[in-house]
Amino acid sequence: PVLFFLFWSFSGSMQIRQDLLRSFYGSQAQLYNNMPLGVTGILGFFTTPLLGVLSDRWGRKPVLIICCVVLACPVQLLWLLDLSRNAACMKVFLVFEALQVTGGLGSVIGICFTYLADILPPAQRAAVSGLIMAFGCGFGQIFGPIFFAKMYANGESEDSKQLAILCWAVSMMILVSMAVIIPESFPTHRRDVQPRSCPNPLHGFHLLFSVEAPQTRYSFRLLFTLVLIIYGVKIGMLASLGLFSMQVYSFTTTQSSWLTSVFGLSQLVGQMCIPILLKVFSHKQVIVFGCLMGVLAAALPAIPGIPGA
Repeated sequence: PVLFFLFWSFSGSMQIRQDLLRSFYGSQAQLYNNMPLGVTGILGFFTTPLLGVLSDRWGRKPVLIICCVVLACPVQLLWLLDLSRNAACMKVFLVFEALQVTGGLGSVIGICFTYLADILPPAQRAAVSGLIMAFGCGFGQIFGPIFFAKMYANGESEDSKQLAILCWAVSMMILVSMAVIIPESFPTHRRDVQPRSCPNPLHGFHLLFSVEAPQTRYSFRLLFTLVLIIYGVKIGMLASLGLFSMQVYSFTTTQSSWLTSVFGLSQLVGQMCIPILLKVFSHKQVIVFGCLMGVLAAALPAIPGIPGA
């Protein structure tokens, strides 16, 4: 439920946010749309390892709650302070959104997968992760945009805009509630005894440069690079696709929302195939196949005639 409401809120509200930015900033809307995500990602690069250290000491649940609360705060301020009333106030919201020191979306996803690592044996983690991503993220990405598009009604009235923002704020509060309800996966008796001084949260990066265990170092470097590229391309496409379709092809908010839902459906189908593929192919072969499919998806918009379709 945490991943479902995370992607329900993120994907569903995306077209509302982008339509507001387009109305306020015109041709610069893409810049205002993507800049907060980039700043949050940079902050997350330094803070997410610290969150991992804290989750080893305090448990997963408190850190998950903190991440969800920080993620929800800008949206609550958008609604409570009516920051969508003009371009200047919208910039205040974007600043709050950019300064999510926990790393935004990625930190919540990371803690959720830490939960899986705590409760599942290694042989089952990849298959179950695929199913969790399919039914959590996939369903959220499919139905969230449709629901919010109905609430927003293409921004035809101030009431519809405020109703959509209220639904966005409520969805984020439900996300926080789910984080509170979910049980702890890393009980006290399993936690390592740590010294009182906090260790360097970036210590794990020593695997990138360590001269020991060259095979482990090579694998870690390769996976680190692949995740960095794939996550950047995927989130970048998801964040830009709707606004791109509205600016270039004059899509309405509803049509753009359906486009995002189709993107979510493709994620659902792809993630559900992972357990099946792992019965036939090795983990490495599945990773290579996934990378090739990602490259294909990213290359399609560059092919003449395909973006309009």
